[in-house]
Amino acid sequence: MEQINKRLVAFGIIVVLLFSVLILQLGNVIFSAGDSTTDSSGRSLRTIILKGERGNILDRNGKVLAYNEKSYNIQFLRDTSNRTETGRAIDTEIIWETIKIIEDLGGTTTDTFNIYREENVRDNGTSSQEYYFYWGYGLSEEAQAQREENWRKNMNVGDSRSPEEIYNYLRRVYQIPEEMPYEDARKLLSVWQEIQLLTWRSYIPVIVAYNVSAETVAIIETRSDKLVGMSASESVVRMYPKSTTAAHTVGYMGKMQSEEQIAELTARGYSPMDAVGVSGVESTMEQYLTGNTSEHQGSQRVEVDSSGKVIRVLDVTAPTSGDDAVLTLDLELQQVTETALEKNITEIREAQEGHIAANLERYQEVAPGGDVNNIDLCESGSAVVIDCNTGGLLACVNSPSYDLNLFTGGISQEDYDSLLNDKRNPLFNKAIASKMAPGSVFKMAIALAALEEGVVQLDEIINDEGYYTTTSEGGSTVGAPKCWVYPNISQHQDQDLIKALKDSCNYYFFECANRLGIDRINDWCHRLGLDMKTGIEVNGEAVGQIGGQKVLFDNEGPIGGVAYLVYKNIVNMLEGYLEELGRTADKATVESCAEMLVRLVSENTQIGSDIRRIMREELGIAEAVSNSNGWSSEIASALSELRWNPMQTVRTGMGQAVVSVTPIEIARYVAALVNGGNVLEISTIKSVIDSSGATVQEFQPNVLWNLNASEENLAAIKEGMREVVSEEDGGTAAKYFSDYEYKDQIGGKTGSAQISTSDKNIDLENTAWFVAFAPYDDPEIAVVVSIPNGWAGARAYTTIQEVIQFYLDRKSESASENLIGINELLP
Repeated sequence: MEQINKRLVAFGIIVVLLFSVLILQLGNVIFSAGDSTTDSSGRSLRTIILKGERGNILDRNGKVLAYNEKSYNIQFLRDTSNRTETGRAIDTEIIWETIKIIEDLGGTTTDTFNIYREENVRDNGTSSQEYYFYWGYGLSEEAQAQREENWRKNMNVGDSRSPEEIYNYLRRVYQIPEEMPYEDARKLLSVWQEIQLLTWRSYIPVIVAYNVSAETVAIIETRSDKLVGMSASESVVRMYPKSTTAAHTVGYMGKMQSEEQIAELTARGYSPMDAVGVSGVESTMEQYLTGNTSEHQGSQRVEVDSSGKVIRVLDVTAPTSGDDAVLTLDLELQQVTETALEKNITEIREAQEGHIAANLERYQEVAPGGDVNNIDLCESGSAVVIDCNTGGLLACVNSPSYDLNLFTGGISQEDYDSLLNDKRNPLFNKAIASKMAPGSVFKMAIALAALEEGVVQLDEIINDEGYYTTTSEGGSTVGAPKCWVYPNISQHQDQDLIKALKDSCNYYFFECANRLGIDRINDWCHRLGLDMKTGIEVNGEAVGQIGGQKVLFDNEGPIGGVAYLVYKNIVNMLEGYLEELGRTADKATVESCAEMLVRLVSENTQIGSDIRRIMREELGIAEAVSNSNGWSSEIASALSELRWNPMQTVRTGMGQAVVSVTPIEIARYVAALVNGGNVLEISTIKSVIDSSGATVQEFQPNVLWNLNASEENLAAIKEGMREVVSEEDGGTAAKYFSDYEYKDQIGGKTGSAQISTSDKNIDLENTAWFVAFAPYDDPEIAVVVSIPNGWAGARAYTTIQEVIQFYLDRKSESASENLIGINELLP
């Protein structure tokens, strides 16, 4: 009984102390201090700027995806009148005692010190320590250099000291005991760093720990006589209740990313230490969500004691909160899609491993180094679901995802390194930024272009003749593409457009592409939005590319990718020629000559004379010598890899060659094919609502343009996609849908994009694509699944089925609930 009474007393003390903190420190973490004055009676007065809370992020049905939760911080306000070594030693002791209290009760302190140490273990078992600056994730080299320059100035450590020298110097300056290990010393240095960086505003406390427990607050307050300058303050912490769900769309918060951003936002009322949206909607909707800007700010006039602690609140003007962002995202559909995709990836991986085991010798022959462990099997993927008629993003899935809550209060170096080192790249928004060859899901674009340009007719028959040699000299089969059914070409005879889509006949689309030419293909792909951003309000979106000389290699642009390999090859060739002649030239001259040769590549094929001229002018090799030795021909042959040719146009017809697009672009294109030809801007934001519930902005569907395509042609493409999944018509994915409840209400297309065009292409490494729409008669959603190394497009069927099943089941249930019974009357 006595123990219970003691606990009650202790609890009562904690409650009283917390109540005192709330009264005296109200709003302290959502504020930055303003002016500090002394009135006529000698009292120390301060005006505290109060900042509004950040707005919530909600799904289309009002379900919360990001919100603020009340919390407590521990902060330190140093007595600036004592700047002696003794004063620093006392402050270091106070900070250290506070850190121990926080950690003993399960909390963590801020870890912001910008110098890190890494242990390097040598082969002989000994180790060394390397000190280095780290400025956060995603910063350019220029931004990092600027951060370091500013940091050195603010910390008064000069320009010449190394990171290790600075670390040891600061330990001495702040009187950190020599025996204290690095891990503990950097906790102290993190606090001292923040104090030093705020020297010009010494009346602002620095945060020692975020989101601590009530017990921690109570203990710090009860020991305030010894822990001089330490206090608790009320705050909010950003919470993501769905953790990994829609992480790439919702986004996270962090420090400002550049000096330019700091300057821009501080002019709007932010403090340089305020967290801002770094990715996703948190970033793109910052102007609406934030409560930090001047128009949201309030103020608090207070009296403080000598340590800066609030004694009395004199008056308060309350701040206003930021706006809520309502997304087009459907949380339930998002969760179903995530679960389906993760299961699909696991199933394909297990099937791949079983297939390798059953065909071990075959895969040993084609595997790099003969080791099947070097074959890349599926382990990640993405899926997109959009509203066909509005362009609203209903689900956007990246697998694997990551926990947004890791970034709350600043992600630890260990956690961030873990995400960066994960070869599945969980931080990368694959759905909007991953550019891949689309394979056969691209064939509808070729079909529409061919029909609209009149190069094929709906009822025109094209037969599969094996190797497509129409564009090769003398009909050579060397390097000529062929259909996936080869050598069983009898399967693809009498192909009209609908059958060609149903059967995914490569040969048919080779012929379409050849008749169109790359310019008309590019034109129609642009109309379909396949080479432009979708407008989605999430940063980092990539732009697709189709084909042509400028795409393969632009001689006015940088020399990278394949062009760089060709360039290096030519450097080696030129050095070999000079060696044969018994001559030398400095490396820079040879490289300059090689670059000039590479930049000859254009649509003009007659460059032999220019090659010989450049070799003569730059390296002194006589034109007659380079011609008689065949050197100019060898150079021309090497450069031919960078010249667009008719065969590459043909390969474009099946979504290969250099075609690369993003899943979100494919989703928009499928929607345009089935919604009557409207090419839409994709939107993540449905509306913005202020703290009173009033709508600030309503985002309307934006039709960029209509394709103005023939209804008959669009209907034929739609029919071809229906037959792909039709058992009766024997489509390429029909067997997977034979028992599917909604098989008659969908259309789809599979795609298996090769990542290598060599004879040793490993089919298991193909990118698997599956696109679909539903319901068939009046399409509402377009679904796209993309699984790198997913083997075959049809294997992505389970994600397609589960997403559409959920959507149509829910639609059916909703319709049933709205039906009126026989004996019921309308109100």
